Amino acid sequence: MPCVDHPQSRHAIELRLTCGEGSLAVAPGELVSGELLITGGAPPRRQFTFKLALPTAPEQLAFAVGPLVIMPDAVRGSHITHLCPPGRLRCLRLTTAPFSSLLGLVETTLATSLPLPGVPSYTQCFLPAQLIADTEAIICPGVCFLSETLLLDERIGQEAVETHLVCADAVARQFMGVFLAPATLADTWLASGLAGCCVTKVMRSLLGDQETDWRLWEEANAVFDADDGTLPPLCANTPRWGVRQGVSPDVRRLLNWKAAMVVRQLENRVGEDVFAKLLRGIMARAADAQRQLAHTGETDAPLNISGPSVGTAMLAGGQGQQRNGGDVTMADAALQVFASTGTRDVAAAAVAAATAPGAPAAQATRLLATDTFMSACCQVGALDRGEVAAFAARHIKCRGSATLSCATYYVKYKLEAFTNELQVALRMDGPPAALSAAQAALEASRVTGWVPSCAVRVHEITNTADFVASLGPALQALRVYKCSTRFQEGNIKKGGLIKKQDHRTADGGAVGADAKDSPVTWVRVDPAREWIAKIDMRQNEAGWISQLAKDKDVRAQGEAVDALEECARKRGSYASVNALAARLEDADTFSRVRASAARALGVSATAATSCAGVDKLIRYYKDRYYDKTLGRPAANAFPSLGEATVARGCLDGLARARGSDGATPNEALDLLLEVAHHPDDAGSTHDASGFTAAALRALATAVVPGS
Repeated sequence: MPCVDHPQSRHAIELRLTCGEGSLAVAPGELVSGELLITGGAPPRRQFTFKLALPTAPEQLAFAVGPLVIMPDAVRGSHITHLCPPGRLRCLRLTTAPFSSLLGLVETTLATSLPLPGVPSYTQCFLPAQLIADTEAIICPGVCFLSETLLLDERIGQEAVETHLVCADAVARQFMGVFLAPATLADTWLASGLAGCCVTKVMRSLLGDQETDWRLWEEANAVFDADDGTLPPLCANTPRWGVRQGVSPDVRRLLNWKAAMVVRQLENRVGEDVFAKLLRGIMARAADAQRQLAHTGETDAPLNISGPSVGTAMLAGGQGQQRNGGDVTMADAALQVFASTGTRDVAAAAVAAATAPGAPAAQATRLLATDTFMSACCQVGALDRGEVAAFAARHIKCRGSATLSCATYYVKYKLEAFTNELQVALRMDGPPAALSAAQAALEASRVTGWVPSCAVRVHEITNTADFVASLGPALQALRVYKCSTRFQEGNIKKGGLIKKQDHRTADGGAVGADAKDSPVTWVRVDPAREWIAKIDMRQNEAGWISQLAKDKDVRAQGEAVDALEECARKRGSYASVNALAARLEDADTFSRVRASAARALGVSATAATSCAGVDKLIRYYKDRYYDKTLGRPAANAFPSLGEATVARGCLDGLARARGSDGATPNEALDLLLEVAHHPDDAGSTHDASGFTAAALRALATAVVPGS
């Protein structure tokens, strides 16, 4: 449709859609009429008219027309409706059954309920997948268009979780992104990050802390691996509308993850309760202003869009305000800016029009601005302004993600004197842009006296302690930690003395060494995830084995799995293979960690270890998931979704194994083929097609010998 296609050009909308008699139209706004049109001998047609009072950017407008089935929400009633293609009503009912609970979690977080002021209702519309190819959802004011592939039936288990999270994300973006809109193009990240923060809270309520922590850890790793200086910054100084629209879905997903990560870090610094009050206050002020605008009758004249048939829309007017002497539309105001200043900057013209005298105050309260939000965080959270400025410079306005490297060394004796200390070296690395931003932020923060620091957690045999290491001007530090665990005649005790002649030959050792050489079992840097940086922890194999076996944090276990996989693959370490196999077989370990250990066993299966990882995977899989009577894979009746996740991890690990010829070992291929040939789900309460698809994907990943 002809319009000023820019996020800052927002208008109230009146949309008229004319379609066939048997079709239903779905669009943003209130449906004010749906009259039947009969003209001469032409087939009957129906015209739908929608009015949207909330000023909205063109990019957030979409409509769908076709044979659709409508169903009011079972709990919320007619204010919330769901639609789907004919024949899918049963699946729609099952898919939307928990929707009211998901919506309630978001509403509780923001202390605001749907429908929002200016948006009379909320509609979820599931459409054929070919209409929504690149995105998981198309978000409009009061309407969300989703792919039909997200619809569930009663036997779908693991995929249902993803559907519910997509629906929760769509609801969160109604609040953050549609109702509270970015003030400028550079502030788009803030709306996305706040929506992602809301979804994280839904995820914790729905899936629990371990699953949520694991997903966030995987998202962070994906961002750190990709953010090497080539990704655009979250808040560019001179953003361009066309560049933003040209971003691929994968890059957009990474930027959304990074934005949510930044907002969660702000929440941690401010405090969860204080941050929640801040968001609720912003929502309340915007909602009150919008209600006041509607109550006084100062509604915007709508942008009138009509046409004789769908697909031939015609621009008829623009948003405006009532004034003496006639209507002055927002489009007229923008044209006046172009004429008077000669600017070709659409954003500048739109901002000038929106902030002109007489512009509705409700629009200003709906805008999210980066600098204003950061200042509010400083005020409500009593944060150091230098720290916040440095945080914004490093993570919001800069390209690239930094890497925080750490190496440790245990020193028992120094100059024949017993020291019993751990030396910890920290250094910040990363892309040049990230390092320059970090250095500039450090220089700027010296005015307020703020110094960047990082927490280090030392696990000893009898004690665990945290200390803080401050990074100097060179973005590196060397700190000494005095261990509290001591030795005496081969026995370990806390606070005792040591007969140093017993261990004079062991003057030092790496972290994770045998107990008689070092009291330190493993070390973690930034255990609370207070830094948005990749952690490159360097400790020996024994330290990683201890961390995997004893640390209860799933993120720490994931880090240990990755490190042990590298030890087994590059050094041919059987100790690493055995440690990974022990985690796989431990039923008390979180399922995601077990599945990751299974993949690591496959990847690390090389000639150096005689493909020991493959042998352990096959032995485990046949022991757990084979019918011993028939000698073939048992029915895919897994006792839990976690166990199904572990089984998928085993198949993926077997497919990634490579022998000396670069191909997947024959015994691994045989097992994968057996699993793919027996997709039996008899006795299972869940559909096995997802697991069969995982087996086929594993086969596609495998390399056949001689191919």
